[in-house]
Amino acid sequence: MWRIVLAMATRILLLLAIGTPLWASAQPVAVRDLAVLVDASGTETIASVSSADAQQRFVPLAGVFNAGYTHKVHWLRFTLPVAASPWWLEVAPAYLDDLQLFEPTATGFSQQHAGDRLPFSSRPEKFRNFIFKLGPADEQRSTYFLRLQTTSNSMATLQLWQPDDFTVAKATDYLKIGISYGFMLFTLLTNIILWLVLRKPAFGWFALFIFSNLASNFAKDGLMSQYLLPDAPRAADYLVGCTMFFFLSASAPFLRHVLEITRAEKFLFALYRLQVVVPLVMMVFVFTDYFTDARQFTLAFSFLAAVVVLIRSIKNWHADEPETRYVSLGMTLFLLGGMNAVLIVLGLVPGGLSGGTLQQAAYVLAILIFQIALTLRLRRLGELHLQLEQQHARLREEQVLIEQQARTELKSGLSQKIALLEALEQNQTELEKKEFLWRRAIEGSGDGVWDYNVQTGEVNFSDRWVEMLGYEKTEIAGRYETWGNLLHPDDRQRVLSADQASRNGETATFRAEFRMQCKDGSYRWILSRGTVVSRGGDGKALRMIGTHTDLTAVRQAEAKIERMSYYDGLTNLPNTYLFESTLQKELASAANDGVYGAVLFVRLDALNPLNAPPSLRCSDMLAMEIAHRFHAVVRPPNTLARLDSCQYAVIMPRLHSVQKQASLLAEQLEGNLRETVEHPMLINDVQHFCRIQVGIALMHGLESVADVTDRANHALSQAVAGSSHATGAADTAPK
Repeated sequence: MWRIVLAMATRILLLLAIGTPLWASAQPVAVRDLAVLVDASGTETIASVSSADAQQRFVPLAGVFNAGYTHKVHWLRFTLPVAASPWWLEVAPAYLDDLQLFEPTATGFSQQHAGDRLPFSSRPEKFRNFIFKLGPADEQRSTYFLRLQTTSNSMATLQLWQPDDFTVAKATDYLKIGISYGFMLFTLLTNIILWLVLRKPAFGWFALFIFSNLASNFAKDGLMSQYLLPDAPRAADYLVGCTMFFFLSASAPFLRHVLEITRAEKFLFALYRLQVVVPLVMMVFVFTDYFTDARQFTLAFSFLAAVVVLIRSIKNWHADEPETRYVSLGMTLFLLGGMNAVLIVLGLVPGGLSGGTLQQAAYVLAILIFQIALTLRLRRLGELHLQLEQQHARLREEQVLIEQQARTELKSGLSQKIALLEALEQNQTELEKKEFLWRRAIEGSGDGVWDYNVQTGEVNFSDRWVEMLGYEKTEIAGRYETWGNLLHPDDRQRVLSADQASRNGETATFRAEFRMQCKDGSYRWILSRGTVVSRGGDGKALRMIGTHTDLTAVRQAEAKIERMSYYDGLTNLPNTYLFESTLQKELASAANDGVYGAVLFVRLDALNPLNAPPSLRCSDMLAMEIAHRFHAVVRPPNTLARLDSCQYAVIMPRLHSVQKQASLLAEQLEGNLRETVEHPMLINDVQHFCRIQVGIALMHGLESVADVTDRANHALSQAVAGSSHATGAADTAPK
């Protein structure tokens, strides 16, 4: 199954990486005769670099310019193909600070200015990269100069477009980015939900890893300035650097967790600690002139750390766990993509648009493989947990048998006694080892462990058990009474009885769901499971071991779903299902005492003002205001329900034993409803008016829900067929 998913994902990512040009016929044209001049002091001008003497200082380039992180200014010289139509020049990447293009004219050069230091809203063409609109090129005026200065990576890719071709390519570019970001956002939300429900740290660190990568790409690709900060270029520029450092720092905890690097591996553990701290410290330099130097140092450090971890990842390929190969493969893809990015921004390899696309494809594929590895690891831990529990029970049984045999055979001689004692000691050592592994597996799954000495009343609560309730280990006394006192008063007797039954041997195991009080006074739902692992010769329990699982999130989700089944999501009024259920109960009650009740069906017609915009007509805000007014009139024991967007219903139980009096009370409520709803309602500074038609059906109990609602609907139809303020009344309720 995983191989099929991985194969499909690989095809999609390869299509994103190298197949995008196949989606559209539009293709860019490369600039010609690209060359660079290094302006170390930043004092060169267009007059000096365009002079005949300066042309010898230009160094030819092979397609892509990449000088890495540097404080120097660079001048790019290039020519355009001769064409009668205008050209559009695209310059990437999107995080370059200052670009000045000098276009040849009959009298000299004209200048265009761009860069991420300028507001995105001022760009003539709204695109994440920089677009310069050029005129047609001829033989006399075809040489252009581009001045580039930036605190980030001094790299530039230049492409020429015909205007119509660029429109097609722009749509394709955003489609490719949307698919990539959509996949990462879906994976992010999935792991956040898994972390909240299962409380597994691995999913939380993985979600942070994906989020930091998503934030870094969003800023680096120019989407931050386009969609969130179009008029704040300085803030968007700062966020490019901050998110880069944040990604380097946030990836370290997840990679350490997925590679299972512990404190015992001192060098690797310290290396990952530094990988977290160094980028966060260097983030301060984003707001200074030393950002370039800080970025160079951080990337060099990250490159060395990546090489070390890549070696460790490859070694894990031959481990016994089934998910380690997926971890090794995902780590290799991620680190190779990261090292490629480091080499590009340091200016050691050319880079370009294809390099960034392949890097992003490697990251997306690595995220998919990591997701598979985490799922397999969770399954393996569950199976290991079950196996350790079974082994623990068998070892306990073996220990009891050995103890019984020792008591019987002690009379045979001292030598046999010593041999048996040695066997017991060895068995105890093995038991303690298995118990340690069992506890570690339980703690790794997010559950708490308790170990209860029945004779002394002492209980050993694990760190996770205590943390689940918000306490520190030193704040909880290791006594049986501590657990009992923290139980919810409504659950205490039931849970203590179940615990006593398991100790008495009346039940095979102890299992109960209950509420426990946390340090802040709130309560959490807990699932506790345990078993007696040792009994005395008289059959009394001596020791119990069990676990605590946090069910609070599951219980809250169940309560929310249950409420959605009975109440309208917009107005919080009972829905059709709860209305019919309540009516059924009232009919059964009325059948016993012979008192008349009534059901009112209310149809709502909104009279929209002529000057109201369409977006305000029958809006949710109007529906909530009407429900609020109805609710102020319909008081208990009457029940108000919302059947659909324009129809409400009221149940009036036990009105009067005389039919006429009951009818008058129902009509009185109908008048109150009409009065409260026909007052103007001010919604978004616009007055709205409503009118209602009401159908009334008396009920006497000797009929079904369908009979009463049919008569109420019939009465409502009569009211609608009459005047706009009419009230329909059904025939007398059957006796």
